[in-house]
Amino acid sequence: MSPFIEERVDDMTLLCLRHGVQRLDLFGAAASDAFRPGESDLDFLVEFRPSARDSYADAYVEEDDCETLLDALDKRNLLSHTYQSEVAREAEALIKDRYYPVLLRLHRTLDARRTP
Repeated sequence: MSPFIEERVDDMTLLCLRHGVQRLDLFGAAASDAFRPGESDLDFLVEFRPSARDSYADAYVEEDDCETLLDALDKRNLLSHTYQSEVAREAEALIKDRYYPVLLRLHRTLDARRTP
């Protein structure tokens, strides 16, 4: 593996964790000594963890609820490093009015399907 990549493994690991990557494979020049920074490209094969859409396919959530959960994932960074009261109020409203009801329905569905 190229030293260029080896120096960035920790950063790539954090990115994978943050974006739901289950497996990341490097191939091509960067996986060998043929890699030339600034000239070679980086080739990755990415496998993502199961998602909310998989839950929809398994009939755990309705399609609209699935889209709401995906929206929640997209907005999950809304509060990171947020020190603005307006943004905090927006996040609070989204959680109370939009995300909590969906999570409550999902909880009830999962609870009903739990085997004793």
